[in-house]
Amino acid sequence: MMRKMNSLYKYAVAFVLGLSVLATSCNLDVDPRQSIDADGALNTPDALEASINSVYGRLRAESTYGRDLFAMADALADVGRTTNNSGRLIGENNNNPNAHFTAAFWQNSYFAINEANLILDQLTRGVDGATAGQLARWEGEVKFLRALYYFNLVKVYAYMPTAIYTPGVTDEGGVPMPLEGSITSDIAFTRNSPRVSIQENYTQIYSDLEDAIRLLTVSQRAGSQFANAGAAQGLLSRVALYRGDWATARDAATAALASGSGTVLGGMDYVDGWRAAVHPESMFEVRVQLAAEALGVNVSLQSSYTALLNLDNKNAQGGWGDFIANSTV
Repeated sequence: MMRKMNSLYKYAVAFVLGLSVLATSCNLDVDPRQSIDADGALNTPDALEASINSVYGRLRAESTYGRDLFAMADALADVGRTTNNSGRLIGENNNNPNAHFTAAFWQNSYFAINEANLILDQLTRGVDGATAGQLARWEGEVKFLRALYYFNLVKVYAYMPTAIYTPGVTDEGGVPMPLEGSITSDIAFTRNSPRVSIQENYTQIYSDLEDAIRLLTVSQRAGSQFANAGAAQGLLSRVALYRGDWATARDAATAALASGSGTVLGGMDYVDGWRAAVHPESMFEVRVQLAAEALGVNVSLQSSYTALLNLDNKNAQGGWGDFIANSTV
């Protein structure tokens, strides 16, 4: 009888302990390990660096510099022709209806812009443990990137300012230009950013680049894979050229060339520069470091164009060669 009571006692103790463990393990107030509070997600230097890397990384997408901003833009223009080696880019080269930049370009650009806006929103609130140099560099890099994304969008979806001859008729507006981040789905779904004027787009791009130049002069990272003051001056020169602002284009280009960001080459040095891992003339490059980051054999830039494998033999070519330059080019 005593042995039986001892067994019942042990069972009761075990049952109570089990309830205690169960109650602890079912605490619904514990945050999931794979989730973080969005309000504090960017409040550390490491989190800011990782977030900025994401904005850089979106430049590698097929819809952006991975292919379309080069190959599709060329196919839509009159600088070459398709070869029908793979059947790609033919509709764009013929300017067929709806053969244009895909929705992926629009989406990827605005995803990156929203990330940039969220980072800038956080910088206005401060980042725990960040130095003044870090804060200046982060803001400078992000404003450079936001300007680059908006410039690409307004080039694709709006008229060039210098090509508008009938104001109010051909000028159908620029692109939506949200400058604050959407951190929740409710904000994203209810936000309805209107198209602004082309001039408003260019004015904002100017503002971002001027801020980037000032901030990156204070603090910048080494290497052309990161935004720097010289690259911001070079991009400002390009934007001003599209805008028809010749004086700004001249002054910004002069400053860019004097910045030490990139070295102008001549003769065989220019030819050899294209074989370098980082082109010596580059002020800013989109970095593809790992083979896994490339786009593969079907839609990569190497597949889209014909590459000359031997400069002394024009018939020694590589790549799919979906698109080749015309005789004039």
